[in-house]
Amino acid sequence: MEEIKDVVREIVAGCAEHGADCSEVLAAFVARTVVESDGDRFMLDRPLTEADLNVVINESIQRLLTDDSPSLETMRMQVSFDASFLAEDAALREASLVREARLKDMSRRICMHNPAAADSFDGLSGLYKKIFTFLMAHFTPAAAAATRARCWNRTPSCARRW
Repeated sequence: MEEIKDVVREIVAGCAEHGADCSEVLAAFVARTVVESDGDRFMLDRPLTEADLNVVINESIQRLLTDDSPSLETMRMQVSFDASFLAEDAALREASLVREARLKDMSRRICMHNPAAADSFDGLSGLYKKIFTFLMAHFTPAAAAATRARCWNRTPSCARRW
Protein backbone atom coordinates (compact mmCIF):
# COMPACT_ATOMS: atom_id res chain seq x y z
CA MET A 1 0.00 0.00 0.00
CA GLU A 2 2.85 2.37 0.81
CA GLU A 3 4.36 1.57 -2.58
CA ILE A 4 1.17 2.77 -4.28
CA LYS A 5 1.25 6.03 -2.32
CA ASP A 6 4.87 6.56 -3.35
CA VAL A 7 4.00 6.03 -7.03
CA VAL A 8 1.10 8.46 -6.78
CA ARG A 9 3.30 11.08 -5.09
CA GLU A 10 5.92 10.69 -7.82
CA ILE A 11 3.28 11.16 -10.51
CA VAL A 12 1.98 14.32 -8.80
CA ALA A 13 5.55 15.62 -8.42
CA GLY A 14 6.32 14.83 -12.08
CA CYS A 15 3.25 16.76 -13.20
CA ALA A 16 4.20 19.67 -10.94
CA GLU A 17 7.67 19.77 -12.52
CA HIS A 18 6.01 20.30 -15.89
CA GLY A 19 3.68 22.97 -14.49
CA ALA A 20 0.54 20.86 -14.47
CA ASP A 21 -1.76 20.69 -11.48
CA CYS A 22 -2.79 17.14 -10.58
CA SER A 23 -4.54 15.76 -7.51
CA GLU A 24 -3.48 12.51 -5.89
CA VAL A 25 -6.83 10.96 -6.68
CA LEU A 26 -6.51 11.78 -10.39
CA ALA A 27 -2.91 10.50 -10.42
CA ALA A 28 -4.00 7.23 -8.83
CA PHE A 29 -6.89 6.92 -11.29
CA VAL A 30 -4.60 7.45 -14.29
CA ALA A 31 -1.98 5.04 -12.89
CA ARG A 32 -4.68 2.42 -12.54
CA THR A 33 -5.70 2.88 -16.18
CA VAL A 34 -2.05 2.50 -17.25
CA VAL A 35 -1.73 -0.77 -15.33
CA GLU A 36 -5.06 -2.11 -16.57
CA SER A 37 -4.45 -1.14 -20.20
CA ASP A 38 -1.31 -3.29 -20.51
CA GLY A 39 -2.21 -6.65 -18.99
CA ASP A 40 0.75 -8.42 -20.59
CA ARG A 41 3.34 -6.18 -18.93
CA PHE A 42 1.63 -5.69 -15.57
CA MET A 43 0.44 -9.05 -14.32
CA LEU A 44 -1.58 -8.95 -11.13
CA ASP A 45 -0.22 -12.26 -9.86
CA ARG A 46 3.32 -10.91 -9.41
CA PRO A 47 4.70 -7.78 -7.75
CA LEU A 48 5.79 -4.88 -9.93
CA THR A 49 9.49 -4.45 -10.49
CA GLU A 50 11.27 -1.11 -10.24
CA ALA A 51 11.28 -0.89 -14.04
CA ASP A 52 7.52 -1.55 -14.12
CA LEU A 53 6.94 1.20 -11.56
CA ASN A 54 9.00 3.64 -13.63
CA VAL A 55 6.96 2.77 -16.71
CA VAL A 56 3.71 3.35 -14.80
CA ILE A 57 4.97 6.69 -13.49
CA ASN A 58 6.25 7.93 -16.85
CA GLU A 59 3.18 6.83 -18.81
CA SER A 60 0.88 8.34 -16.20
CA ILE A 61 2.72 11.66 -16.35
CA GLN A 62 2.56 11.61 -20.16
CA ARG A 63 -1.18 10.96 -20.10
CA LEU A 64 -1.77 13.71 -17.54
CA LEU A 65 0.24 16.23 -19.58
CA THR A 66 -1.64 15.49 -22.80
CA ASP A 67 -3.57 18.50 -24.11
CA ASP A 68 -7.12 18.17 -25.44
CA SER A 69 -7.53 14.53 -24.50
CA PRO A 70 -11.18 13.50 -24.23
CA SER A 71 -10.28 10.43 -22.18
CA LEU A 72 -8.29 12.54 -19.71
CA GLU A 73 -11.14 15.04 -19.41
CA THR A 74 -13.51 12.15 -18.80
CA MET A 75 -11.26 10.88 -16.04
CA ARG A 76 -11.07 14.37 -14.52
CA MET A 77 -14.85 14.61 -14.53
CA GLN A 78 -15.17 11.15 -13.00
CA VAL A 79 -12.69 11.99 -10.24
CA SER A 80 -14.46 15.30 -9.59
CA PHE A 81 -17.83 13.55 -9.42
CA ASP A 82 -16.50 10.83 -7.11
CA ALA A 83 -14.87 13.39 -4.82
CA SER A 84 -17.99 15.54 -4.60
CA PHE A 85 -20.16 12.47 -4.08
CA LEU A 86 -17.95 11.30 -1.20
CA ALA A 87 -18.03 14.74 0.39
CA GLU A 88 -21.81 14.95 0.05
CA ASP A 89 -22.22 11.42 1.39
CA ALA A 90 -20.08 12.22 4.42
CA ALA A 91 -22.05 15.42 5.07
CA LEU A 92 -25.37 13.55 4.81
CA ARG A 93 -24.18 10.83 7.17
CA GLU A 94 -23.04 13.43 9.68
CA ALA A 95 -26.35 15.28 9.43
CA SER A 96 -28.22 12.01 9.88
CA LEU A 97 -26.22 11.14 13.00
CA VAL A 98 -26.84 14.60 14.46
CA ARG A 99 -30.56 14.35 13.66
CA GLU A 100 -30.86 10.90 15.21
CA ALA A 101 -29.04 12.03 18.35
CA ARG A 102 -31.37 15.02 18.61
CA LEU A 103 -34.44 12.83 18.14
CA LYS A 104 -33.17 10.38 20.76
CA ASP A 105 -32.69 13.24 23.21
CA MET A 106 -36.17 14.59 22.48
CA SER A 107 -37.66 11.12 22.97
CA ARG A 108 -35.84 10.76 26.29
CA ARG A 109 -37.18 14.13 27.47
CA ILE A 110 -40.73 13.12 26.51
CA CYS A 111 -40.42 9.86 28.43
CA MET A 112 -38.91 11.63 31.44
CA HIS A 113 -41.58 14.34 31.50
CA ASN A 114 -43.40 14.17 34.79
CA PRO A 115 -46.04 16.86 35.30
CA ALA A 116 -46.72 17.87 38.89
CA ALA A 117 -50.38 16.94 38.58
CA ALA A 118 -51.75 14.49 36.02
CA ASP A 119 -54.67 16.79 35.23
CA SER A 120 -52.62 20.00 35.17
CA PHE A 121 -53.30 21.92 31.97
CA ASP A 122 -49.81 23.47 31.91
CA GLY A 123 -48.14 20.12 32.55
CA LEU A 124 -50.07 18.36 29.79
CA SER A 125 -49.56 21.31 27.43
CA GLY A 126 -45.82 21.05 28.01
CA LEU A 127 -45.92 17.33 27.24
CA TYR A 128 -48.03 17.95 24.13
CA LYS A 129 -45.54 20.57 22.91
CA LYS A 130 -42.65 18.12 23.37
CA ILE A 131 -44.52 15.37 21.50
CA PHE A 132 -45.52 17.78 18.72
CA THR A 133 -41.95 19.05 18.36
CA PHE A 134 -40.64 15.49 18.24
CA LEU A 135 -43.14 14.47 15.54
CA MET A 136 -42.39 17.55 13.46
CA ALA A 137 -38.66 16.91 13.73
CA HIS A 138 -39.09 13.24 12.90
CA PHE A 139 -41.38 13.54 9.87
CA THR A 140 -40.25 16.77 8.21
CA PRO A 141 -36.94 17.97 6.79
CA ALA A 142 -34.62 19.45 9.39
CA ALA A 143 -34.88 23.12 8.33
CA ALA A 144 -38.67 23.12 8.21
CA ALA A 145 -38.89 21.31 11.55
CA ALA A 146 -36.61 23.85 13.21
CA THR A 147 -38.69 26.74 11.88
CA ARG A 148 -41.93 25.16 13.05
CA ALA A 149 -40.50 24.33 16.46
CA ARG A 150 -39.31 27.91 16.95
CA CYS A 151 -42.71 29.17 15.85
CA TRP A 152 -44.46 26.80 18.28
CA ASN A 153 -42.31 27.94 21.19
CA ARG A 154 -43.21 31.58 20.52
CA THR A 155 -46.96 31.37 20.17
CA PRO A 156 -49.33 28.39 20.25
CA SER A 157 -51.57 30.09 17.66
CA CYS A 158 -48.71 30.05 15.17
CA ALA A 159 -48.39 26.28 15.55
CA ARG A 160 -52.05 25.78 14.64
CA ARG A 161 -51.30 27.02 11.11
CA TRP A 162 -49.03 24.04 10.49
